[in-house]
This record gives sequence, C-alpha cells and structure tokens, in this order.
Amino acid sequence: MRGILSFVGLWSLACAALIPEARDADLSVESRAASTNLTNGNGIVYGSDGVMIYDASGILTKGCNTAAISYCYGMYLSPNASQNLDTNHLDSPRQRNEFHFPALTANQSFSYSWKQYLDPTVNGSTHFFYIMQVFGANEQLPVAALTILKSNLVIVDSATPHGTFGPSGKLNYQVTSPSGPIISYSRSGGLATGGGYIKFGTYRLTFSPNMSPVSTMVGDWKTIN
Repeated sequence: MRGILSFVGLWSLACAALIPEARDADLSVESRAASTNLTNGNGIVYGSDGVMIYDASGILTKGCNTAAISYCYGMYLSPNASQNLDTNHLDSPRQRNEFHFPALTANQSFSYSWKQYLDPTVNGSTHFFYIMQVFGANEQLPVAALTILKSNLVIVDSATPHGTFGPSGKLNYQVTSPSGPIISYSRSGGLATGGGYIKFGTYRLTFSPNMSPVSTMVGDWKTIN
C-alpha cells in the first residue's frame, strides 16, 4: 500500500506526494530500544538538547537501537484519545512529541537537516497530523506544514529545509530516502510576517475510533552553514 502526505500552507493545499513503502529493514518498532526515558506521557513536558527544544506530551526516550539514525530519540503516542494529551490544549485534545530548531527573526536565513522514521502501523488523519511545521511567531500557527492523510506509510528519510523568514521570505524543502528524493516543495513571496522556527516530530488532533499508536524515531539534526 501507499500513503499520502500533503504539504499545506496556512490558507490552502500546496502539494501532495506519494510515499513508497518501507525501504530499510533495520527500522521497526521491535528494534527500538530506549536508553533513557525523558517523559512519562502524563502531560506536556518541555526540555532541551543543546540548542534544540522539545515539547512532549507522549513518551520521549533518548537512544534507539538502529544504525540508520546515529544520534536518536524515540517517540511514542498512545492510540487512546484521552491519553498523552497536551495539557495546554485540553479544550481541543491533541498529542505531540516534537523538537524545534532555535527561533529566528524576520530576514534571518536557515538551512537544516535531520532524519526521521515513522512506523508503518501509523494511521493518517482527516484532521491535522503534522510531522514537520514552519511555525510563525507572530501568527502562533504553522504557516506551512507536512501532514499525514492516509495509512500504511513508512518514512525513512532525510529532511532538508532552507529559506528565510519574513514578509519577503521563502522556503525550499526536500525529503530524500536512500533511493532518492520523494518530496520537493518551494514557495516565495513571504514566510510568516515576522520570525519563526522549524519543528518536526509528530503532532496530531486526537480522534476516535481507529486512531493508531505512533512510533517514531528522529535525530542526526544539524545546522548547515
């Protein structure tokens, strides 16, 4: 089977791409071995790893048993729509495990990369289910995001966004797998009204029935000069 990811802007759908099935047998739920638990899933927790900031309402672990991601964090979200909730948004129940790069001001440029694995048991959603966000500081919303719409997809990839924030800003974003590029997206003419930052991980509005657990691994992030 194939899954569908969509890249969405603040106002409209920007593009869609088909994602192939799994390409790396080394990565599976069974192969994930956490070395340190950083959260217990009972509420939103904020923390940092160097310049990287995380906000996690689910289970976040430091360390994974995989050769594909050297510096790795494991992430888990429950299939129970009343568990692992972001306690800052109980009026609109949602779950999240995300990292973000440092906040930038308008006219500052950025160029990053990271690796991410999403387990094939994850179901998509007709609501938001972000695995990457370009978050606008003034808007307090994603001004562009990569969201999962369908089920049975696996991503074993490197993500490389680069661009500039601000009214004259731009964004170029690529996702590549060991077999080559699978997503390419670009926009110009503005990227948030001021500054912002890049987020990645998993962030979804809860729903029932048929909401799946979410197992993810992320890591090997870097700022590209």
